[in-house]
Amino acid sequence: RGVALVMKGRLEDAVKEFQTAGELSPEDALPQVALGLTLIQLDKHSEAIALLRRRTELNPKDPRIFWLLGEALNRSGVQPGSAEEKEAISALEKSIRLDPRLPQSRALLGKILLRRGDVAHAAEHLEKAFELDPEDMTAAYQLAQALQRMGQTERAKELFTKVSRAK
Repeated sequence: RGVALVMKGRLEDAVKEFQTAGELSPEDALPQVALGLTLIQLDKHSEAIALLRRRTELNPKDPRIFWLLGEALNRSGVQPGSAEEKEAISALEKSIRLDPRLPQSRALLGKILLRRGDVAHAAEHLEKAFELDPEDMTAAYQLAQALQRMGQTERAKELFTKVSRAK
């Protein structure tokens, strides 16, 4: 029911359903992942962060939880060099170690690294994210920015064109 409520735009009601599902199956990470994602969508970042930090301890092998923790921390407005940014990077790196084929973790890590000026590492992660999901125009755009900063203007131009066409 929580997913159906999200699809209808009834996020507050969906939160209640995901909380109930989590209480009924406390060992199952999926309701908590859905709850975390919904809290992020509601801009309740501190709640999402607290929930996802707890879940990383209960489900230390679930890459989705670490990705969403990184996402919640990033959306909370982390500043480059802050403890929260370091935690987000660490969570995303753990997500990638647990599932190297999860493009969202790589794309977000690349975005954060690009923002902090670590262009070469950002490009590596963004390239892999774009390889895993060629339809992700956010990763394509971020990759184009990184490549442009690295002087690879021709490839950057191709990606900027692809992004423009996708709009």
